Amino acid sequence: MHPFDPGYAQPPYAALVGDYPGPEIYPAKDFRVEWGPIFHRGRLDGTARVLVIGQDPAAHEAITRRILVGTAGRRFQGFLGKLGIDSSYVLTNTFLYSVYGQHGGTAHATDPDIARYRHAWLDALVTHNQIEPSSRWVAWPTARSTPGARRPAAPPTTAPTSTSCTPPTPTAQPPPATTPRPP
Repeated sequence: MHPFDPGYAQPPYAALVGDYPGPEIYPAKDFRVEWGPIFHRGRLDGTARVLVIGQDPAAHEAITRRILVGTAGRRFQGFLGKLGIDSSYVLTNTFLYSVYGQHGGTAHATDPDIARYRHAWLDALVTHNQIEPSSRWVAWPTARSTPGARRPAAPPTTAPTSTSCTPPTPTAQPPPATTPRPP
């Protein structure tokens, strides 16, 4: 049995949930604000080692009030299961509310008020959990400080050696070994 996750009763999550942005920041013409925000899914007790960021809650999520429960969520849960991860994760979205069509998300991709609240959540999740880099490129500082930033086309060729969010320095790689063909 897993220990109980204290959820939003503990700092810093209680303050974040108590002061979430509503239609004054998320316009009702672009976001489905009528049912309220959908904050996260997963561990908030300091045991999360994997952080996943989706775009926005879809129809299934709006009904169940949890993120990643539809088709994509089932696929992602299967992926985590294959990695042996069944409880040490936290999932959140870029937007608190479901977007009306892709234009709503695109129109607010660089909105400073939406970004400010999202970054407060991400800072809390990273600070209060044991999140580990799991890819060869960690773009958090760049994406966080640059509105509309995109991932670089070619990631560095070395893996991070710490949990720092600073991209590693690329190193030269030897050419791949070739096997001689028989004559």
